[in-house]
Amino acid sequence: MDWNLFEGGKARAEAARARYRMDAIRKTQEDFPRQIRVQVEDAGRQLEVARANLKTAQVAVAQAEENRRITLVQYREQVIVFSEVLDAEVSLTRARTSHAEALYGYQLAWVDLERTTGGPLPPPTAPTGSLEPRQAAESNR
Repeated sequence: MDWNLFEGGKARAEAARARYRMDAIRKTQEDFPRQIRVQVEDAGRQLEVARANLKTAQVAVAQAEENRRITLVQYREQVIVFSEVLDAEVSLTRARTSHAEALYGYQLAWVDLERTTGGPLPPPTAPTGSLEPRQAAESNR
């Protein structure tokens, strides 16, 4: 046995530091499942928000298309001027752009949920008029 009387509590401090590290590792391991659950729940909520945004954008496109149709009829009947037809076209273009952005957001949310869960998900019940993210990507090729 070798006792060093002049260590100044170094061994005791190292043992306390090792216990602290072990406690920290144990707490991290215990907290890990909760962190995963929170991430998956958040990704799921983001997908629901993106789905709602996509549905809203689809309604806006339908309304803009109907507005354009009515505006063209009014123009043919010489009730309105051509600048109003152009305004209707601009509104339709904006609605279609918003729809494309909403579809992109939906696809990003879908991919984020897949990443968070660790793999491919079963096909979603996609909003009317849209494709599952993989189908959309494949149809663009």
